[in-house]
Amino acid sequence: MFGTVIVVVQSFMAEKPRARDLIFGTGRKPAAPLAISHDKLVSRLHTALDAYVTSKSLGRLWVGIEIVLDRREGIILQPDITFIVDGRESIVSDRVWGPPDMVLELTSTLTHSRHLEERVAWFSLYGVREYWLVQPQQKDVAILELAHGGVRRRTLFDDVTPLRSPLLPDFDRCLGEWLV
Repeated sequence: MFGTVIVVVQSFMAEKPRARDLIFGTGRKPAAPLAISHDKLVSRLHTALDAYVTSKSLGRLWVGIEIVLDRREGIILQPDITFIVDGRESIVSDRVWGPPDMVLELTSTLTHSRHLEERVAWFSLYGVREYWLVQPQQKDVAILELAHGGVRRRTLFDDVTPLRSPLLPDFDRCLGEWLV
């Protein structure tokens, strides 16, 4: 069983280009793009977060990098933005090998809640500390503090409330700034 999954994982990692996740050896295409350009919104969020993280020397951000949570089980996810705190960059090469500190994902009208719940559970189970869920259609951001395979705290921010989290406590930007 495990040998078969390793072969699938190796084949998956060799594919280029690739815009899908690998879950227990099965490829899964992410939901369709948003009405507002997905790439443009990710770029705006990345620019703002990167300016904050860089100015505070907190760590580093990546856009669209794969995260290998469990190679043996075939759990490889690709969130929109990934953050790793300063001092943990050694887990990054061509992809992230292990849990980053924070991931950010945008939803679309086609995002399935079941898949979303699965992703949050995997990120939590494997040690990701924060999951930022940006929901442009609802004009809100849910910041989930993760622990022990579940959600420890969920904070919902509307489009005019500055986003704050334990990892980024002084980040003072609002979702509404990027939706225009």
